Amino acid sequence: MVQAKGVGSILAVASESGVECLNAVTGSVLSSPAMEAGTVWDVAAGVLPDGRAVIVGAGHHHEVHRWDAVTGEPLGVPLMEHGTSVMSAAMVPGGRGGGALIATGDEAGVILRWDAATGTRIGERMTGPEGAVRQIVPVGLPGGHTLLACVDDDRLLWRWDANTGEPVGKPVPLGAGSEDPRLSVAVVNGSAYMLVSGTDDGMVWEWDLLTGTRLHAAVPGICCDVLVRSNGQAVIATGSPEGDLTLYA
Repeated sequence: MVQAKGVGSILAVASESGVECLNAVTGSVLSSPAMEAGTVWDVAAGVLPDGRAVIVGAGHHHEVHRWDAVTGEPLGVPLMEHGTSVMSAAMVPGGRGGGALIATGDEAGVILRWDAATGTRIGERMTGPEGAVRQIVPVGLPGGHTLLACVDDDRLLWRWDANTGEPVGKPVPLGAGSEDPRLSVAVVNGSAYMLVSGTDDGMVWEWDLLTGTRLHAAVPGICCDVLVRSNGQAVIATGSPEGDLTLYA
């Protein structure tokens, strides 16, 4: 989701034909040109240094797509340096000299970084995962550093410095019984915490993101998200197999 001037909150949804944009408040389909690209596995959104809202698509045909979120027009040609299907994408605000950075992960476990405005590759490819990179979550840390937290097919958590591409710590097993674990990350009182859902016990577990240590706190749920209020308080939302939503403060 991204805030766009003159439009408001835009929700981008990946599909088999490209990306569809909705008004995040009303749910109505926006009338901007269709963002057609074939199958798109994941989307990310953010704002460029010139104020334009941009949507990024992880394409099945090895392509990374960039579109203007308001007009739907492509921002240059698709980025083609992945050798396999691109499975995940993330936008990092202020990732390079005040600009924005894109991180994309593919089916072969390769993560690439790009200048979001120009599409120029940044640094070397980041490798480690042997299977597909299923999710990339950017985490802004105190002191101005940004971490990329990634989950692969082997249910391993990988962490890199978003700006330098250097690995942070060792890969962390999230549990052999996990099925498609999903991450939600927040920084609370200067500490980075991670919620992991999709475990075989139907619980959402809390981890210390920097140390890779699982904490004792856990709540029921098969999916989760976390929001940090303006007063610094974290609110956790979890979903159950029956479709119930529970909030924890």
